[in-house]
Amino acid sequence: MPLWPTSGPSAEKSPFNDRRAAQLLLFQVFRRRPPGVLSKISGILGENNISIYSVIQKGRQVEGSVPVVMLTHEAKESSVRRALYQMEQLEVLTDKTVTIRVEPSSKQ
Repeated sequence: MPLWPTSGPSAEKSPFNDRRAAQLLLFQVFRRRPPGVLSKISGILGENNISIYSVIQKGRQVEGSVPVVMLTHEAKESSVRRALYQMEQLEVLTDKTVTIRVEPSSKQ
């Protein structure tokens, strides 16, 4: 069973499907040659109408994995779930992606 359902009862009944928020995405990715890991991830985000605000990649290990942190612009929750499900299918991720929803601050 996928971590991020994109269809079926659990996905359709979610009250957050149309909610928009920025997301902080934390990946562990293989450091492979040829380059292209970030391209694959950003391609999936783009296909799901998710725009990247910033990216940080620390380390340049030849073998093993390196952390990547992405902050997105606001996007629909359903789009984020769909993108995360698609990313799970990639061979470049070494672990599950951690997501943190960044809610807009309330105006006072």
